[in-house]
Amino acid sequence: GGPESVGLPLEDYNRLLHIAEFGVHVFTPPQFVPCATPAPLRLRYQEVHCAIHRLLHKQMLEGTVLVLPLAAVQSVPGVHLQNSQHWTTKKGKAQGRAIADLSNTQDPLVHCPLNGHSPIDKAMVATACVDAYGPITHPTLTALILMILASADRFGWDNVVLWKMDLQGAFNLLWFDPASVPLLAFPLMFGLVVIHLVGLFGWAGMPHAFHVLTRALDALIKSRISGSSAFYVDDLMACSAVHLVEADRAIARDTIVSLAGPDALARDKDEIGVRLDFIGWQICLSAKTVTMSRRNLLKTCHAFFCFQIGDKLPRLLLQRMSSLAVRLSQLCPVMRPYTSCLGSDANGFSGSNPSTRHTLSALALCDIAMWRAFLLLLNTETLCIVRPLQSFRESAPTYAVEYDASLTGLAAGISSVAADGSHTLLRFAAVPVPFATRQDSSYQNTCEFLAALLGLLLAHSLDLSHFRYRLIGDSRASLAWSLTGRASSLRARRANVSMSLLLLRTGAILADTVHVPGVDNKIYDGLSRDETAQQLGLNPTLQLHLPTNHPYSQFLHLCDPALPLSSPEDHFTLSSSLLLLLDHPV
Repeated sequence: GGPESVGLPLEDYNRLLHIAEFGVHVFTPPQFVPCATPAPLRLRYQEVHCAIHRLLHKQMLEGTVLVLPLAAVQSVPGVHLQNSQHWTTKKGKAQGRAIADLSNTQDPLVHCPLNGHSPIDKAMVATACVDAYGPITHPTLTALILMILASADRFGWDNVVLWKMDLQGAFNLLWFDPASVPLLAFPLMFGLVVIHLVGLFGWAGMPHAFHVLTRALDALIKSRISGSSAFYVDDLMACSAVHLVEADRAIARDTIVSLAGPDALARDKDEIGVRLDFIGWQICLSAKTVTMSRRNLLKTCHAFFCFQIGDKLPRLLLQRMSSLAVRLSQLCPVMRPYTSCLGSDANGFSGSNPSTRHTLSALALCDIAMWRAFLLLLNTETLCIVRPLQSFRESAPTYAVEYDASLTGLAAGISSVAADGSHTLLRFAAVPVPFATRQDSSYQNTCEFLAALLGLLLAHSLDLSHFRYRLIGDSRASLAWSLTGRASSLRARRANVSMSLLLLRTGAILADTVHVPGVDNKIYDGLSRDETAQQLGLNPTLQLHLPTNHPYSQFLHLCDPALPLSSPEDHFTLSSSLLLLLDHPV
């Protein structure tokens, strides 16, 4: 039936054949020139050289590296010795992992590293790798949960089990193109050089090349097992019926070995159970929930507590904190606003040396303080962050929020949505913008976001809870902010915190967003510009009037960008004030 019959595109099939026949090609930046002069040895390598040498010796016995005298290697045409052998820790392996530094350079004007030095160089290498091996797409948390739900729907919750497998050596499973091998020479101590013949950690293109194998294994296993599965780089995660799980596992093992070789499986990492960790998430079938794995939670705590507030921090730590915060906020949307400024700082220093220390902005420090408070609550066990697996299901919204804003007014309405898609308006409101915009158009997106917030306040006024809703408006920015839970404008930071707390209190889930052209958003545009319900053909009895002393008006007023929000105390005060207003009878 051909590769397409098992879900493998013909293009990927041809890529796989090319790698099998010719090996992985190393793409280089335009300015790259091989250099036979050895690069200085990394200090970390020198400190742990015994462990690295043992790892390399094992590979030498397997025939995947060559270890030769420096003088002999320097006589090889086109050899490049400006690479640095490096080392890092590895979970469950005291000896760690040998990695390659193909980005560092003493003088970029003299030696261009294999991965490139400038952003332009690196982008060109990345583009060449994508063109040759295709883009990388990893399964998201949502995709993993939907995969589990598919098996549960088919076999029943009491009849399914989780299991996973891991590839042994991962990148080491692929051989390099012989013409590229001279570029992968690394000076060692004692006048020796190691030349890598198979994939290694550190070359920018290796993840792209390896993902060809990942996609092939993913397609083959999915098409052959009775359960459902997903691949993340070298991790296979699956859910099968209890009575079919051993047959599915046998199929997966045979598929991996037949395609990647007899030593491709890390058999000591095979796991099966009703509760397993999948790429940092702990899935529990009996409770039907997902939470962050204990190891990842500890990593998050260490990242946020390993320094003093006010310290200058290295870029790598900023990026690690930002990534972990975004990850955990998938389970707790109320924390999503506190990922924005931290992420901005981490991205803002992206061009610097990873170890260079930077002074953080005041708002990034606020993000860190809020995450520290949140993590302390988690670790005192007064708070448990789990998300029901069923909440990941894609289902039609039962309510719709329509909104619009001008620089002087906000308007929104909430409707019930019938099975046939028809809308029945339940309530609407129009209020003045609760702060001075001075007709500055840079406030427009914040006003639009506040109008969406007003729509959710209408849901709160109707005592709606745990519902899915569609957001309909003509502002792409506010729709995107609502979808991600993160407002990119500092002017909307207070509104962002308010929105997250309101979603937490109501249990509302944003199902989808719909952008409508401004010319078609006539009703709520008119309401935001002081037109009356009668003028717009609306039933005036459905209008919720909000005088300035109404709790909802005060709630919106707390979103004023001019109010202070530059310290953790400001954030704590804002959150407590908002929650008190939501508890106030309306």
